[in-house]
Amino acid sequence: MGELRYRQRVGVSLDNKTVELLNELTGQTGVPKSKLIDFAIFLLAEKYKSDRTIKPPGYIESNSKNID
Repeated sequence: MGELRYRQRVGVSLDNKTVELLNELTGQTGVPKSKLIDFAIFLLAEKYKSDRTIKPPGYIESNSKNID
């Protein structure tokens, strides 16, 4: 596998619903997942600077007891 010159590999795990949303978004837009995640983290950092609120309205933790 080739070396990444301007990027770094990062291992993360995501909530199953988040992965579904990511897959849908990349399918709709044609933008690679890594670029979508780059942009999402950029937006999150900007939001955190302004009001320190991280969780969007309606966000449910994957380990919560809410079962649909």
